[in-house]
Amino acid sequence: MVIELMQPLFERARREGWTLLPEKDGFRLLEELGVSTPISLEFQDPAELSDELLDQLPGDFVVLKASCADLAHKTDTGGVQILRRNKKEIESAARRMAEQLRGREQRGFLLQEYIDVELALGEELLLSLCWDREFGPVLTLGSGGIHAQTLGSHLMPESAFAIAAVDLLDRDTFAASATRLLAAVLLAQGQRGRPARISLETLSESVISWARRAAPLMEREVEEIEINPLVVRRGEPVALDVLVRLAPRRLAPAIDRPAEKIKCLLEPDSIGVVGVSKELNPG
Repeated sequence: MVIELMQPLFERARREGWTLLPEKDGFRLLEELGVSTPISLEFQDPAELSDELLDQLPGDFVVLKASCADLAHKTDTGGVQILRRNKKEIESAARRMAEQLRGREQRGFLLQEYIDVELALGEELLLSLCWDREFGPVLTLGSGGIHAQTLGSHLMPESAFAIAAVDLLDRDTFAASATRLLAAVLLAQGQRGRPARISLETLSESVISWARRAAPLMEREVEEIEINPLVVRRGEPVALDVLVRLAPRRLAPAIDRPAEKIKCLLEPDSIGVVGVSKELNPG
């Protein structure tokens, strides 16, 4: 199981007091959970960069990322750059990045395969799983990229995000929610000559499968897993960035509630109103 495979890393994280999993390990976790990720290589110092290392990455461009123990969102602080696959250019960029992030808990650098997709509205998704004391692992799917929060705040709730407790997750219901989700619809429909990237059925199946595999981690080690952006390459979802927030302590189990009865509350056969006054009661 994934928990057993990753247990040595989780134990080290607890010993050293990590709150965030290094992104290279976050990508490894996603691969174990069945999510495709770019090829990623680590180096600690710009002087360690070699042509042999660069030859392991395909294409003419690469993505350079700073790895910091106390930095959740690297884009906000200049911790991510797309560069030509040129040793001198990458070395110089890494040195500038290290200087810019001076004072942070730097762990080195991540050099990543560049995935050539159009990073625009309708191309990027946000996919996350977080722990909730009431419902246990909760899944969220919505618009991703750097505009995720802005889009989420300006869209109608049902068009911005699909949210579901994993324990109550139903494939048909979630698939129906995806048909109202702007980001999912844009991916699944051709736009002015641009072909559809993925079907809603395939997207829903991939998301639900991932959530169910990841859910056991949320009960023991992990507080949140956020993939942003999640893009589609050749019909398959690929995670370009991942944030894994570790639980500060063992999480308490979700409260055991009769979840199967919630339909009675949401769709009652009848409603009784008790204690209504005939006259206005200001008290």
